Amino acid sequence: MTYFEDETPYSFAPSQGEGVVLNVGWLDGSRTYVQGAVPSDFVGRLRDLCASGTTRTRGWHRCNVCPDGAPYPTAVERADTERYLVGDAEIRVVGQASVIYAAPTMVIHYVQDHGYRPPDDFIVAVLDAPPGLSEPIVEPGANS
Repeated sequence: MTYFEDETPYSFAPSQGEGVVLNVGWLDGSRTYVQGAVPSDFVGRLRDLCASGTTRTRGWHRCNVCPDGAPYPTAVERADTERYLVGDAEIRVVGQASVIYAAPTMVIHYVQDHGYRPPDDFIVAVLDAPPGLSEPIVEPGANS
């Protein structure tokens, strides 16, 4: 997966006139990242957002933070009986001052399994996000 430092300008996919978009959770196993506890309700909300990712990519990205031999593609538990795969899409979460956070769906795996602690502003944005899909991204030419 591509690495981007947290809260830097998003540049992975072509710009779609979204305004200020910042990266969150684009980790790489060769780089250090912030670790720490997160609120349990944050984890539940993030699971829901990642289950309904947007901006799908071609193929699946393997977690390169996991040791060799980790399951691929990566599955996440949404509830006791429901699992879904991550690593093929992104989520968008609107924060304060209309900042949009772009994160790979793999971010939930990083939080749950690797102790990643996203920036506080992202945590607040996820907790404040309405239930359902992550912020949809308008495809180029969709309003033409």
